[in-house]
Amino acid sequence: MSNKWKKRLMSGLIIGSIFCFATGCKQNKKTESGTVQSADVKEMIYESSEYNIEGLKAEIDRVDVQRNKIYLSTHEWTEKDGEEESCMHIYSTDLEGNHLQEVTQLKSQYGQYPMHWSVGKTGEMVINLKVYEEDSDRSYIVKLDSNGKEVLREPVETILGDESGECNGIVFDDQGNIIVAMDSDIYILSEDCKSAEKIRLKEKGDIRGIVLTSDGEVICGTSLFQGDKVITQLHMLDVEKQKLEMLFETSASYLFSIEAGDESADYDIYYSDANGIYGYQLEEKREDKLLDYAESYISEEDRFNIVSLTKDQFLGITEGEFASLVLYQRADPSEKQEKTVITLGALWMDDIVKRQAIEFNKNSENYEIELKEYAQEEDPVAKMNADIMAGNVPDILLLSMLPYEQYVAKGMFEDLTPYFERDEEIDTKDLSDSVLEAITMDGKIYYTSPSFKISTMVARKSDVGEQTGWTFEEMKALINQKEEGVRPFYYESKSDMLYPFMKDGLKDFVDWKAGVSHFDNDNFKNILEVCKSYGGNQKREYTEDDVPDLISLIQDGEILFADGEVDFLGVQQYRKLFGEEITYIGYPNEKKQGTYFVFDAPLAIYSKSKVKEGAWEFLRTFMKKETQGKNAIYLNGTPTRKDCLDLLVQALTTTETYIDEFGQEVYPLDAGNVEAGYGDMIIDYEPLSQEEIDQYMDLINRTHQVSDYNDTIFKIIQEEAEPYFFEEKSLDATIEIIQNRITTYINENR
Repeated sequence: MSNKWKKRLMSGLIIGSIFCFATGCKQNKKTESGTVQSADVKEMIYESSEYNIEGLKAEIDRVDVQRNKIYLSTHEWTEKDGEEESCMHIYSTDLEGNHLQEVTQLKSQYGQYPMHWSVGKTGEMVINLKVYEEDSDRSYIVKLDSNGKEVLREPVETILGDESGECNGIVFDDQGNIIVAMDSDIYILSEDCKSAEKIRLKEKGDIRGIVLTSDGEVICGTSLFQGDKVITQLHMLDVEKQKLEMLFETSASYLFSIEAGDESADYDIYYSDANGIYGYQLEEKREDKLLDYAESYISEEDRFNIVSLTKDQFLGITEGEFASLVLYQRADPSEKQEKTVITLGALWMDDIVKRQAIEFNKNSENYEIELKEYAQEEDPVAKMNADIMAGNVPDILLLSMLPYEQYVAKGMFEDLTPYFERDEEIDTKDLSDSVLEAITMDGKIYYTSPSFKISTMVARKSDVGEQTGWTFEEMKALINQKEEGVRPFYYESKSDMLYPFMKDGLKDFVDWKAGVSHFDNDNFKNILEVCKSYGGNQKREYTEDDVPDLISLIQDGEILFADGEVDFLGVQQYRKLFGEEITYIGYPNEKKQGTYFVFDAPLAIYSKSKVKEGAWEFLRTFMKKETQGKNAIYLNGTPTRKDCLDLLVQALTTTETYIDEFGQEVYPLDAGNVEAGYGDMIIDYEPLSQEEIDQYMDLINRTHQVSDYNDTIFKIIQEEAEPYFFEEKSLDATIEIIQNRITTYINENR
């Protein structure tokens, strides 16, 4: 088996987008369970340095602090009798990194990784071990005695039952109980792991971790979902009574990890979210935010395994060519260099933007990017729009899910063309021709983006042939030929079925520059008629057990089309999803041009910003060959640069491993190396053929417009279409109301 473990792509190509994430805020707040302390962000800045432990074998993959010791694991592949064998070493040291001892070696023919572990009071150990087996990933519970000898190994599903999910933490308490956190449940296992008592979380959410404090208390961290908000809490587990007691509602957003402090630690509990690390004192019922990731320039990749030594020191793993240990120490606030702040606003902050901001802040002598995300607002879109309309506009805007044409019509964005012309390193000629054409408006360029996907509609070639576009009449004619019960899309309700038709092509109906709308035409009438005829009467709230099987519905012909965002891999993906040859026909419209660029991290500069040159210094980093080339092999969209597009094609078609010009090892898309999951269906990719490359390149070359979603307009259409869908208003009356409301909205917000 290859020493490159499986990479699973959780596909978002089908059925629209679901977006949710939250960030923490810095403020004092009092709750019934304690106090959140405010702190100056300068007090949360840590500097990094190498942390060497002599004697470690192989590359490190996990670090933890338990019972006054540092525990580490490393992983290596060796050859035995001509076969590769995986060996995981587990070590312990004192808190200064001295007196290294090997606890045990765990060997397997498959790749393996310790997800969680816990150390008993006499040195025994229990491990949640993920093993990357031939056809699936399997989770085990492994128990070691105080000498490191393996005394038990059982699959988690065998111990806990078929309904068990992902393990989110494990504890070996002072009474010898093994306690496992699984999704929304806690299991208390017998000593031999043959039986388990289950405690279910009462509210909707996840148990994100479970730890044992130095005083022997079992604490778990939960992230609960209350509407669109995420509430994170700490709970104490009474093992004897099998009850959870809520201790504290934290200021953290969705919980990443939780750990316990040792006897000498300043805090009993440490926990982290997307923004930083917090400490909590049980006796004082007080939380402090200790470390801020962005201010400390800690990358996204390096945030997932950081553990506390003291409140002023954390130990983590940094991802480079080889993973290594890094020590984070609190910096002297007085030594922080003062820079000009550039604000960057977004509804939801894209990961590549966060990574680039960290790198930019590290390297820039004059400027610092400050991220402002609206995700935690009750209505992020409404709040951000309100700020923009009030003139409270960030220096840079991330335009994902924002109505960029509306903002262009208001004169909000700087024309970037002169910046490109003055730049000695990047040029508009670097961009793919169709991309450059699509982002140019009236001869001006208002935003940049490092990559894109293409929003389109996919149909069977046996239904539509090889045509590259069609009208509503042609689409309706095909639907009408089908048997009763066949519907166009996976969406069930009439209202939801509006989404694929309206999410990209609003510019067919709205002219922000002229201040007019065109919903009183045959195309929009066709949309309403199709949704009324083929959508269900009400929205359906699904449980995990009754979600319709998309693959079966498509392959049985009950659903005609798939809608979503496509990249190079979509050529293989959709063909296997449909079970036959497919055509990217696009959404129907009058011009038969229904494909749209959806740009990843599209960034614009506010036309009244006082730091335009600094803002351009940041934007240009996304257009550099090194930035796009390094991201290309991770399959995050398609690069907008021609030369990086060529590099991606090389990576996707190679049949041999090679080192690219950026020093990255590129693996071929052989079966099992990269895969996508649709429910129970797993799609293993293979190196793309020239025919597949040509099919996607053709799609790129015939795409000439950009998706322009407007949440407010879409909600107006949904609201006013409901009476028509349920026979309460005529089609003409409905269209007249929609036309009038949207025209009024346009002119009030131009």
